[in-house]
Amino acid sequence: MLPLLGGLICDKIGIRVALILFDLLVVTGSCIFAIGCNKDNVNFTTMLIGRFIFGLGSETQFVCKTAIIAHWFRGREMGFAFGVGLTAARLGSVFAGIIEPNVADARGVEAAAWVGCGFCVFSFLNAMGMVCVDKKVEENDR
Repeated sequence: MLPLLGGLICDKIGIRVALILFDLLVVTGSCIFAIGCNKDNVNFTTMLIGRFIFGLGSETQFVCKTAIIAHWFRGREMGFAFGVGLTAARLGSVFAGIIEPNVADARGVEAAAWVGCGFCVFSFLNAMGMVCVDKKVEENDR
């Protein structure tokens, strides 16, 4: 349901604005989750709210990224471009599955949650870069 709603939002407000909005939801949700993981005062309600907000953004941001890929690539290039995009997303999940447990073992769950938040910020910065490049190319095409 969320990807469908995300597609409608992308069409309504624009792909670039929607991508930034959804990535901000991911970062916000991740930070709220990490706050809930405070080792001195674990708050499961805060953690659930954070994961909910994270989920709202993460499912819908992929729709925006797919729309941008479809805008940049045509014909026979498109399948490979979608494959690269999906592979990058899945590799991120694999690396998180490797890195997070090691950080949790070494420094605790709270530190692992903040490392995850850091990865979300890194992803947001990459999305900002992609938006800037997309906008610059569009301006040069005029």
